[in-house]
Amino acid sequence: MTTPSAIKRDTVGGRLRRLRRRTIPSRALAHYVARAYLSRFALMLVVLVVILQMLDMLNRSDDIMAADGATRASLIRYILWRSPELISQFTPFAALLGGLFTLSSLNVHSEVTIMRASGLSPGQIIAPMVGVSLIISAAHAVFHDQVTVKASARLAYWQSQDYSLSTGLPPEGRQDLWFQDDRQIVEARTATRMGGQVLLDDLYIYERGTDGLLNRSMAAEFALFDGSVWTLYNIRRFDLDAHDMLSAETEPWTFGVPIDHIFAQIDRPEQADIASLNLAIGILDAAGLENFTLKTSLYHRFALALSSATMPLLAAFVAFGLPRGGARIGRVILGMALGFSFFVLDNYMVAMGTMGVIPPLLSAYGSLLLYGLIGTSILIRLD
Repeated sequence: MTTPSAIKRDTVGGRLRRLRRRTIPSRALAHYVARAYLSRFALMLVVLVVILQMLDMLNRSDDIMAADGATRASLIRYILWRSPELISQFTPFAALLGGLFTLSSLNVHSEVTIMRASGLSPGQIIAPMVGVSLIISAAHAVFHDQVTVKASARLAYWQSQDYSLSTGLPPEGRQDLWFQDDRQIVEARTATRMGGQVLLDDLYIYERGTDGLLNRSMAAEFALFDGSVWTLYNIRRFDLDAHDMLSAETEPWTFGVPIDHIFAQIDRPEQADIASLNLAIGILDAAGLENFTLKTSLYHRFALALSSATMPLLAAFVAFGLPRGGARIGRVILGMALGFSFFVLDNYMVAMGTMGVIPPLLSAYGSLLLYGLIGTSILIRLD
């Protein structure tokens, strides 16, 4: 006897099968198109990364080998830490090129004509490529979060140490920090956590009076938090009212900004993983502090991965046209220009979101939504 739950499961399964048949009527053709697209995507990604890595090595090799005791292992280390950045950066562009060349090849060999004659719509021809691109997007997001951000942080720290062989892992720290604590405005070059202690290096402290005007400034070589109190070292203080300059070796300092807030100020969001960005945003939100830079970086992390799924849509018109040499090359160039304009607009929108000009969500997903609609409209017009 069939139970209601079995009927429900069968109904849901039947709906999914009908949706699959409408989207991809022929599994054989879908596998063929998907394999052709995936192979060209992989080839384009490898070619782009290898060429750009070679050019980058030509530019950096002299600096790397100038470090004391540098060997070929130094060059290999640079390649291992630089390649993930290039892979993450150019995966969407490789998806665009892979889509253009796949559809162009299908067009020139009249395979698109055969598919159309068998009753497939442009959307059904593109659907396998979009499905593969969604898998690429998911892999891109995981790779960027688990590999690229760590490699980028290590490479940036190694470069700051002039490619020294003795350079270890980068310390947990922040750079170029600004804080406001009551009537104090504090600037610090770096903040470093060492167990239970915190070190703020190269400090400038500006104190305002009750009228809001600056009445005293102070510079310190560093400030140390030992777990309970802050202490300033090598202090120079200038009193604007008395025009006096005073110096001191050490002095206790009242600084009310919580330690978590200090390290929530991520100066290089591209070198932080998703969990760290989300934690920092939560801390800053709870404190009522501005965090549009971090939100834009977090949202764009997913938008950049999803952009690979948009690229086959932008390449769709290459497959539907006369397969003449000049016309085909012109459509490929036009598709590349359309994809390039996406990346230009995307970078512009992210810059506007980072500066707080537009909302972070719009800055991260605006260009993706716009070009997704453009690609969908191309498919509708071709049908």
